[in-house]
Amino acid sequence: MDVGLTYSVTAASPVIGGLNNSVNLGGFGSPAAVLIKERVSADAGLTQQVGYSQVGAANGYLDYSDPPGDGVPPQLISDVVSWTPLAKVWVDKDMMFVAGKDSLVAATIIYQGFTVPEPSTYAMLAGLGLVGFALYRRMKA
Repeated sequence: MDVGLTYSVTAASPVIGGLNNSVNLGGFGSPAAVLIKERVSADAGLTQQVGYSQVGAANGYLDYSDPPGDGVPPQLISDVVSWTPLAKVWVDKDMMFVAGKDSLVAATIIYQGFTVPEPSTYAMLAGLGLVGFALYRRMKA
């Protein structure tokens, strides 16, 4: 089975700077595979790619993009990707599930998250800027 989704994510200002793509997998037998790919773009036509993520497993054991899990399904497999922050991104997500006659594949949780800085990060940066300005004024005096 192959499932495709295309959607956009919008913020009030350019703060979307990353993607967290993870899946909780289980399965047995052969063939059994799950592959989830995401292409993140700065435009609706999906021509200005800013990020790409791929997670998956074959027969419940092989992770295509991360160090191996514990090898005992189900396992959580994840990938984190970062880019220069944008106010809007478009995502093209492709999920492929393959199971043979005597096998089973399961993706119990498919998680999608986007990285947005916390307000405390901005407060810290403002504080550092004020300290730098105070040092500059002191040196100049």
